[in-house]
Amino acid sequence: MQFFFKFEPLFKRVLWGGNKIALLKGISLPHSDVGESWEVSGVKGHESIVANGPEKGLSLRQLTEKYGPDLIGEKNYAITGNEFPILIKIIDAHDQLSIQVHPNDNQAHLRGETSGKSEMWYILETEPDATILSGLSRRTDKAEFESLLSHGDITSILTCHHSHVGDVFNLPARRIHSIGAGNLLVEIQQPSDITYRVYDFDRTDANGNKRELHTSLALDTADFDDVVKHPQANVPSGNAMLLSTPQFTVWRHEVPGKESVPLPNKSFLTLTCIGGEASISSAESDETATLKCGESLLIAAAARQVTLTGNATLIVATK
Repeated sequence: MQFFFKFEPLFKRVLWGGNKIALLKGISLPHSDVGESWEVSGVKGHESIVANGPEKGLSLRQLTEKYGPDLIGEKNYAITGNEFPILIKIIDAHDQLSIQVHPNDNQAHLRGETSGKSEMWYILETEPDATILSGLSRRTDKAEFESLLSHGDITSILTCHHSHVGDVFNLPARRIHSIGAGNLLVEIQQPSDITYRVYDFDRTDANGNKRELHTSLALDTADFDDVVKHPQANVPSGNAMLLSTPQFTVWRHEVPGKESVPLPNKSFLTLTCIGGEASISSAESDETATLKCGESLLIAAAARQVTLTGNATLIVATK
């Protein structure tokens, strides 16, 4: 089978988007309001399409249906079946995102959804005074939160952090959060597109319409005991574990020139290049792939060993 899969990015135009994703990837895009690039996605209606090799043109969902455990690993397949277990995005917040919250698995299942949405962010670039809102600065309750919301004072109870390159933010489901203007980041998350907007700063679109809020769902979802004093973790340079949760494990890997990498855990890997360039080859076939800055690659669970060549910094994720 094919071991290495590159995908056509799914570019999402949004009210708060900018042009940094195009700059990171070294490409031209016809619009300057691209806020998201969905890099590896099996989410229904937003499936990534293979861009290389004999499986070119298939969606990630079709790949998972075709190869099952050989693509995502036996343990993952036993749990998620043909649902690819994670979603990889690059996000450019030219403007502030809405204050929002996502359900956990149990809440999502009760509402007819397949998965909750826990996520993490790795900061690639920031502008001066860029911030992240993550969690509460003190405990509250639904009534007080709703009162603050009605008076437009909701940010007063959220923990605000000035973001820096290399910061890691853990956003478990039910944590209230928002990406501030001036942040470019990689997001690894559960494969869900469920977002409940709590507050959108009274913004309007090009037609003068405010975006929909999901106040009732958000109030029933949020964890009002979720006090977060230090929302970020800045990890040392070089190879480093960034975050390990039941939903995903993510680390940063520096390609030193040339190295052989065994893949012993019998699961897939996603590689997102955030600097430099690397080539990937397989010890079991003649297959090769090149990964440039801003690109992502999926390595099938059936691969047992790969060789990385080049000088690059990678964000690696698995489940």
